[in-house]
Amino acid sequence: MNKDSKKRCWWANTTREMQLYHDKEWNKLILNDKRFFEYFCLEILQAGLNWNMIINKRKKIKKLLDNFDFEKIKSYDENKIKQLLQEKEMIKNKIKIKSIIYNAKKFSEIKETIKQYYKQQDEKKIEKTKLKKETEAKDKKNTKEKIKSYFYIWLKQKIKEENYDDFNKVPLEVYIKIFKKNFKFVGKEIVREFLESSGIIKKEHDKECFMHKKN
Repeated sequence: MNKDSKKRCWWANTTREMQLYHDKEWNKLILNDKRFFEYFCLEILQAGLNWNMIINKRKKIKKLLDNFDFEKIKSYDENKIKQLLQEKEMIKNKIKIKSIIYNAKKFSEIKETIKQYYKQQDEKKIEKTKLKKETEAKDKKNTKEKIKSYFYIWLKQKIKEENYDDFNKVPLEVYIKIFKKNFKFVGKEIVREFLESSGIIKKEHDKECFMHKKN
């Protein structure tokens, strides 16, 4: 491991890979559905295991799982599952892999649901304002450009249904309820760690850490 003089959170100094994950990724919000799905998969795979091991295996697991492309993973069949279970670097747990495939389907459904929602919003806006065709096309384009993460928008809608507007003010029990209703292999720790690692909810670094108050 490449050592440096930086003080980090207590969990971050085991390997160079962990240092980089801590410094450049952990709790940094990036509105990207593939990134959200990747973090979600990693949390599922590490359940009952060691996070350090998952981070060290991450690149190889990512390659085995088509770069965490949920549109591809949703089509995995039994033959693909058997193939994955024979791979040296894969976490050999059939339940976890099948849960990831199920969750990939849900991510794809969420994407289509939000697309339809915005399509309807565009149609209502166009009908109400009676814009010219060229302006209508521009409005549609602008709406699409604003959508960086369908999952993030979907989750925002779900917490609003529970009468919350701020991700950081939603009790963990509410998140667990939402996730258990829509996904598989989602216990308390997996949900909490996913929300924190992805930056959906803010979690401060240790006071001694050089990243304290920088996220």
